[in-house]
Amino acid sequence: MDGAPDKRSYLLAFKSSFGTMAAQKALAPYRPHVIPVPREIDVGCGMALQFFAADDKAARAIAQAAGLDEEGAGDLYLSEGGAYRLMGAD
Repeated sequence: MDGAPDKRSYLLAFKSSFGTMAAQKALAPYRPHVIPVPREIDVGCGMALQFFAADDKAARAIAQAAGLDEEGAGDLYLSEGGAYRLMGAD
């Protein structure tokens, strides 16, 4: 995964390890990394996927491909300077 300056870092945080692993498989073309959930984020399973996208719209499309629209699937966060901001629906 390339953290190029023209891309932003996002996290998909999941409520279950099964959700994390299923999303990792679904998002294989985006080369997500499984990482521990940062302390600032309170999510049940303790695992998240980190990926890079050009903008919020692209990140939301990637999250949708991961099944994040499903009830209880998890949340999308933007990573900015070591802080994490929950992405609301537009």
